[in-house]
Amino acid sequence: MPEGQIMNQPAISIQRLAQRLNVSVRTARRLIHAGELKAHRIGRQWRVFEADIQDYLDRKTNRYRLDHAEAWLSTLPSRGSNTGSRPPQSEVGTKA
Repeated sequence: MPEGQIMNQPAISIQRLAQRLNVSVRTARRLIHAGELKAHRIGRQWRVFEADIQDYLDRKTNRYRLDHAEAWLSTLPSRGSNTGSRPPQSEVGTKA
């Protein structure tokens, strides 16, 4: 069956998916088996819809951004630390 439109959505083979994601065919199959990427069996062949590929890429990009944001936040001093020049509130207005 040639690649093309299935239910008015573009669909590609697992081999083309692997090329598009720049991964091996085995890795593409693993992504599908793990549920990371949806695939549909059409006859005896598997196809992946463009919308599902885009959904996977969006999730992957957001996960990457979240991981890096969390890593960046972990480098900031905590709010409870007294690393600033202001004295703690309990010491304000008291005489030594």
